[in-house]
Amino acid sequence: MQTTIKVLSFLFMLAGLSTSAFPQQSDSLLFKDSSAVSDSNVIKDFTNVKVNRDSISAQDSLTLMKKKFDQFKYGDVAAIANKLLLKKAPFTTKEILNIYKLKGISHYSLSEDDAAKKSFIEILRVDTSFTLDSSKISPKIISFFKQVKQDYLKQQKEIEARTVVRIDTVYIPKISYDIEHETRLREAIARSLLLPGLGHLYMDRYFKGTVFTVLSSISLVSSIYYMVNTEQKERAYLVETDPNKTESKYNEYNNSYKYRNISLISFGIIWIYSQIDLLFISDDKTPSKSVNKFSSINYDNFRGLIFNLKYSF
Repeated sequence: MQTTIKVLSFLFMLAGLSTSAFPQQSDSLLFKDSSAVSDSNVIKDFTNVKVNRDSISAQDSLTLMKKKFDQFKYGDVAAIANKLLLKKAPFTTKEILNIYKLKGISHYSLSEDDAAKKSFIEILRVDTSFTLDSSKISPKIISFFKQVKQDYLKQQKEIEARTVVRIDTVYIPKISYDIEHETRLREAIARSLLLPGLGHLYMDRYFKGTVFTVLSSISLVSSIYYMVNTEQKERAYLVETDPNKTESKYNEYNNSYKYRNISLISFGIIWIYSQIDLLFISDDKTPSKSVNKFSSINYDNFRGLIFNLKYSF
């Protein structure tokens, strides 16, 4: 009996030693401050909720991120947010904005202003009217967000100002169509074709009209006179039989022939120049300075003088 008691006592002693050799882990060790925790610790947290990192659902990740945010574990929040954004899970627009919001606040709380600014800019790219709840978020963070928003909107306006084509900077002359002036110009051209200078007079260009009319009349009359005279001199030369008079008859015919050609060439030059002056050179004395032109003359380095003439009968 005593032997049995001793054996049982020995067994109980061994059991006590085995339990004291493996102490229980304190619950406080399961929740560490993760403000400086690496990504490996985040993976351990994923393991604690018994979900594999590669198979964890997007909604479970959002829930975990919000939990970490409520626990002020901003390092974990930023790490989880980065993983969610890289996965490109089928989040709604509201969920994406919330991820960037928590990420931006976490970066700002960790004194990572540049990273916080980038997160807030991503929010503004989606919704420029987005605001932070002043009842739940620190005034410093709200002030920082407002400054980022102000700078972003200003930058967008500058970009739009550089890309938008300003119509008011391009001068487009207004062209009016004066029907009465066009009719008068047609009639002036018809008169000028008959006798140079008449078209100018019809268009109230009196000085040029007078000069062209006088010169063209003189050259025309001279041409007609010498044409008749040349024909007479030629006939007289051809019928002359006296050898002593043949040379003089020929000289008279030859001189008349030269004067006829000079008169015709002079009339032709005056006729052509008067048409060019009427259509291209002389200013139109019309009430409107923006009347549509029938014709224009320009100079090009490669093609030389370019005449544009529009006329309808």
